[in-house]
Parts: sequence; C-alpha cells; structure tokens
Amino acid sequence: MVEEAYELVSAIDAGDTEAILEECGDVLLQVLLHSQIEAEAGRGTIDDVIRGIHDKLVRRHPHVFADASGDLPSIKHRWEEVKSSEGTRSHQISTLVLARKLAERSAEPPPLVGERASPEARHGAALLRAVVAAVRDGVDPDLALRGAIDAVTTADGKGL
Repeated sequence: MVEEAYELVSAIDAGDTEAILEECGDVLLQVLLHSQIEAEAGRGTIDDVIRGIHDKLVRRHPHVFADASGDLPSIKHRWEEVKSSEGTRSHQISTLVLARKLAERSAEPPPLVGERASPEARHGAALLRAVVAAVRDGVDPDLALRGAIDAVTTADGKGL
C-alpha cells in the first residue's frame, strides 16, 4: 500500500494525468483487497470503510455538513479539537512526516544535544532542526528533500 501511495504521489508531482489515474486505481485496488480480507475474516466490509470515512468527514467538517463557522481559524481550532477527542492510534508514518507535524505544532525549537550524545542523537537532532527550519520558512521538508535527491540523481545519471 505504501509503495502504491508513493507511486501516486510521484504521478501527481509529475502532473501525469494518465499515471495519476492508473495509480489511483492501484491504491483503490489495495483498499478493496484489504477490505475483502477483513470481510473474509468476519471483521468488517467495504461498507464499513465507506461508512467510516463518511462519518469522519461529517464529524471533522461541520463547516461543510452543519452550521459551524467557516472562517479558517475556527476550522483549524475545531479540527484540532476533533482530532484530539478521537484519541490517537500508533501509526507507522514516515519520520520526516512525523517531524514536520511536530514542527508545525511546536513553537519551541528542538533541544540541542551535547557532544557526548551518541552519533544517532546528534544527527537526529540536526535533522529535526533542519525540518523545523524548513517548516518555519514555509517549505515542505519532504518535497525539499525529494527535490534535492532528484537533482543529485539526475546530475550523476545513476538514479536510484
């Protein structure tokens, strides 16, 4: 599923309509496949998936589906309230995406680590500071890193 989603993102970034439609189909196939696996195990159906996304959209967007205020600050505030009331699940997402979300929510810069810290801790802190700096400059760190990788792989002709 993750690979299919990245292929879709790549097609969207390239603006390739034919590839976008093909990759949307591949993502949809994954949704249908996993829904069928759950149905065969007696744990839920595609109807449950559709009902769940419907309920989530209505709950998270009362400015569209109800009479809530539609100004941007109200929408953002309500979104955070709803998300926090839903509880959290342990999601395995890209650490770069996780760092971006942390940077968007925190006004504080990440703490510095001492020279005695492990190499992993020092490099991790440096990466987190780079993500925070990108977010503060209005740059999506994932897109920035993807662009830098594309530039290197195009320049050396080797690709990945």
